[in-house]
Amino acid sequence: MSGKKVLVLGASGYVGSQLIPLLLKQGHQVTATARNLPLLTSRISKADNLDFKQLDLADKETTLEVVSGYDVVYFLVHGMNHGHDFIDYELNLAQNFAEALSQNSIGQVIYLSSLQPQTGDSEHLKARRETGNILRSTPTPVVELRAGVIIGPGSAAFEIMRDFVYNLPILITPKWVDSKANPIALENLNHYLLSFADEEVTESDFFEVGGPDILSYREQFKLVAKATKNPYRLFSTRLLTPSMAAVWLGIVTSVPSNIGRALLAGLSHDFVADSNKIRQKYPQSLIGYEDMVEDAISHEGDFVRSKVWGFDPGALKRWQPGFGYYAKDAGASFKTEKSAQELWDVVVKLGSPQEAISLPIFYGVPANGLISSLVVADQNAAFQPVQF
Repeated sequence: MSGKKVLVLGASGYVGSQLIPLLLKQGHQVTATARNLPLLTSRISKADNLDFKQLDLADKETTLEVVSGYDVVYFLVHGMNHGHDFIDYELNLAQNFAEALSQNSIGQVIYLSSLQPQTGDSEHLKARRETGNILRSTPTPVVELRAGVIIGPGSAAFEIMRDFVYNLPILITPKWVDSKANPIALENLNHYLLSFADEEVTESDFFEVGGPDILSYREQFKLVAKATKNPYRLFSTRLLTPSMAAVWLGIVTSVPSNIGRALLAGLSHDFVADSNKIRQKYPQSLIGYEDMVEDAISHEGDFVRSKVWGFDPGALKRWQPGFGYYAKDAGASFKTEKSAQELWDVVVKLGSPQEAISLPIFYGVPANGLISSLVVADQNAAFQPVQF
């Protein structure tokens, strides 16, 4: 197989950052793009067949310039982290991309989308569906892969579940916890994404992708608790709605709240993929839910060694199960008459038995341990845990 010219839009995200090394290994000439170029280059190692480009799809002129002359374009972009108006933002990105497809020469597009339930809807699902319609309105053939929950370290839906299991002694959930889904392992999803890059696609089509096990979210929580060796205590009630549950996201989980709210809004529906069509086209051994969760948990600390966070030996020593994949931060300020040296003398004592502090909101975790392992970061570097 000869390598193709491949463009990855949304390359700094969860799927993109783990797909690119596989594309490079297959010999493709890859161009990875993201709005935040320093963040992208900090997450993905350099290679002879890899180029980096800064691209904000909201910039129509730059999009027309960059999206041209590729055999394959992966569209891995969403707007869930944009805020309450993310659907308009996301569709604007799709329109700009579609205009580039209409004006320039592109072989095919591989669009990672979301399953569409037979009943019910949400803003996130509407945005995914309308994005597909916009892309298919162009002359370029578009393959749309409709996925539900993806299981792997860093997957937003999976991280929400693991954070709930780790951080709450009792899970009080809406009745949607009995909705069913067949999550897919990242490894299986990557197989499909890579397979389409090898094919000369001439017509647009869509495929649902999912794993072999159909489980309720209640059953999924139970298996996550088992894999993490945490107690399983879950109670569901009709009095708690998904929108009410979303209020707790900023406290309980490390996943960005905007993304979490968008995902939770769609969980009141069954998300069961009919994957027969794609399994016949690209056969593979599908990983069962319990195995994919155990594999994800066993490798969840690997990102401390990786460029996603920035390797730091001290951080690796301090790593323990239950730490979130996504960075969290909190801040406050007040005026004081103390000198800089007097303030520093206090800071260097934090974490010692004499200077332990109490922050009960942190799920009973000793706050002095949190403060003594501060995370310092900027937008131009991977998150780098350091000790003072």
